[in-house]
Amino acid sequence: MKRRLLLLFFSFLPFSERLACVEFYEPRRFYAIEKDFQVSDPGTSVSVGYLFLTRTVGFLPDKGSLSPGIRLSSRSDIYGRFTFGVLYTQWDGVNVFTLHNRDNYIDDRPRQIFHRPLEIKTSNLMKNVELQVGYGREGVMPYVGFEWCLEDTTVTINGETSVSDMKHLMGAQGGVRYEFPLFRYLVSQSGLSVSFLNARYQRSIDESRQHSDRFFLPRSKLMLGLLFSYPVKGDVGISLYGGYEMQYLWERGMDQKIQWEDPIALQGVNLNFSIRY
Repeated sequence: MKRRLLLLFFSFLPFSERLACVEFYEPRRFYAIEKDFQVSDPGTSVSVGYLFLTRTVGFLPDKGSLSPGIRLSSRSDIYGRFTFGVLYTQWDGVNVFTLHNRDNYIDDRPRQIFHRPLEIKTSNLMKNVELQVGYGREGVMPYVGFEWCLEDTTVTINGETSVSDMKHLMGAQGGVRYEFPLFRYLVSQSGLSVSFLNARYQRSIDESRQHSDRFFLPRSKLMLGLLFSYPVKGDVGISLYGGYEMQYLWERGMDQKIQWEDPIALQGVNLNFSIRY
């Protein structure tokens, strides 16, 4: 009886008012038909990314040889608007240059600094694991988490003498991600994170330990890029991301104070492919 009365009521309404009533009484169904797929929709995403980074000193981007790395990540909705994410990053960089024998003048007299060319090879290894719990799936998305990082820098001279500086870092992390829609399926993404890490430092010369220490170091990351997402079937979609990323680590100087003006930086391009379901 109620259904018949409702149909009779609808028959006397103009078409535009009928459509408004449908939107009011069936919002979920109407939204599901009309909405565009976005990477921020509820679900789980798995991604594979490639990094091309160079190691520099300072805040501003600088020229340098790019070395490849990889990033694997997964993010899932756990409760309401809360999300949980895991990220693993690994990067290897090698830089080789040669110092040639030349005369240098000291007190107006030519002096040779060394008697043969020196080939200096610098190898950098970085491994990073991040566990993050965030809130929100669009707009401003803050998160907190835990970060573990291994950094190993080895300098070899003429393939004989080697000096290795290794740091194990772990501690708390906090940050925020921001998405801004530009066009259909295309959004801009930016992010900032800050970590305060407990560092265990060890220096070795020719594989013989010479010095070890413990201290705290700050670390920060910045990223800016574009994300293109496209629906494949139902709730399944694919996404492509391309952007620029900078990572800063503030180390201590000879006076045991943090060198705020000259952080060690990893900077370069981040390319990422992800599937969401």
